[in-house]
Amino acid sequence: IGVDNATFGTLMMRRISTPAGVPTMSGNISIAVSTTQFPRTVPHSGNTGGTNGNLDGLDDRLYAAMARGGHLWTAHNIGVNTTGVATSTASIKRNGTRWYDLTNLTGTPTVTQSGTVFDGAVQASARDFFIPSIMVTGQNHAALSLTTGGTPFFVNAYTAGRLSGDATGTMQAPIATTASATAYNPPGDPGGAGGRRWGDYSYISLDPLDDMTLWMVNQYCNATNTYGCNVTKLLAPPPATPASCVPASTPAGQTSVNVVVTGTAVSGSGFYDPGTDLSAPALPYTHISATVSGGVTVNSITYTDPTHITLNLNTVGAPSGAKDITNTNPDGQLLTSTGILNISGIVPITLKELRGKLNNNLTVSLNWITSAESGNKGFYVERTETGNPSGWTSIGFVN
Repeated sequence: IGVDNATFGTLMMRRISTPAGVPTMSGNISIAVSTTQFPRTVPHSGNTGGTNGNLDGLDDRLYAAMARGGHLWTAHNIGVNTTGVATSTASIKRNGTRWYDLTNLTGTPTVTQSGTVFDGAVQASARDFFIPSIMVTGQNHAALSLTTGGTPFFVNAYTAGRLSGDATGTMQAPIATTASATAYNPPGDPGGAGGRRWGDYSYISLDPLDDMTLWMVNQYCNATNTYGCNVTKLLAPPPATPASCVPASTPAGQTSVNVVVTGTAVSGSGFYDPGTDLSAPALPYTHISATVSGGVTVNSITYTDPTHITLNLNTVGAPSGAKDITNTNPDGQLLTSTGILNISGIVPITLKELRGKLNNNLTVSLNWITSAESGNKGFYVERTETGNPSGWTSIGFVN
């Protein structure tokens, strides 16, 4: 996928078929997008080279593209006005980052959502966002890797992200990942009509083991007249906060019992697991995990969705009382909830069946079957009468 070389506001895609066999390539498939324009060269604080000393904004090319789950994500920088609409008017232009989420890749591709990261201030005070790349995680969170400049701004790296639950077409406010306070006027590069060469180093990648963590690489001015590449680790939101269990109480002495944990999701938080490991030689994924306090062992954990997991527990030898549950997502972030699971005392029997029969002489025969007994001396037989406020009374004991 790339931009059309003849018109603005058009992306061109070619579809590769049967890549594992004899591959074929389609003709150009045009995708209409919101208006685009060439970017400008980027001014920057401390520039002594005039317009020739600006940074090269390159052009409106797409810098990277990635496909996942039927979505194709890509981004580029374009010249925009104070409202983020593409413009060719030099006196108001600043660079903004336009990003796209495309779907229906096997049919007629469509823009599911897109947006523009830009500064709406007047041009002399505006920050330029350019040289972008975009990546999406297994949780459907996304982030941009960006370079910034502008008349009052030194050259730095920025990022902007969107959570899976954010409004369609929106990115959250961009934030700095470097804090350069030095000017870029290298004697060996006085610049020219296209500005000083810049921008080969913009990349963002997804950690393949946890499917959550993003790693961003971007160029910035690391010292007077020199540039460096900054690497930033972008963490996903934390796990959902464990809030309740079903059942809320379970007996001690069980080798295997399932407990469903429901969590509370806030600002993109959630349980997550990357799924079944790939076959060797691929490395195994890092998986979701959990611990329960007070002598309870977690046999296994099953991920259901961002707010539900199932724990299979061993409660043998666990003292009764309230237990804490700690959940750890594959990226190592964890949250603990105090006392949300109760372990009750050991029940000495497991009752399989209880039957009562009314005899002709108005006596009642009781028969019962147990499937397990532990340290059980016998059974009290109790009775009550309808409407009796005193409740049950013992009428006998069976060894």
